[in-house]
Amino acid sequence: MDIATPYMIQRRNGWYLRVRTPADLRSIMECQGVKILKTHHGLTARNRAVALVATLSGVWNNTRRG
Repeated sequence: MDIATPYMIQRRNGWYLRVRTPADLRSIMECQGVKILKTHHGLTARNRAVALVATLSGVWNNTRRG
């Protein structure tokens, strides 16, 4: 199974999460998504990112199943 690598990006307005869609799903989904994590604190951003990536993993698995 191809799991995408998430990237946390710090910009002036706070932290963002960028996640690329796994290769096998790119034909039916966007190639990448960006989500604002709504915080300036790095640890809080990381915790939110982990939760979002876990949610996305479930969405991708459900999509693969049909």
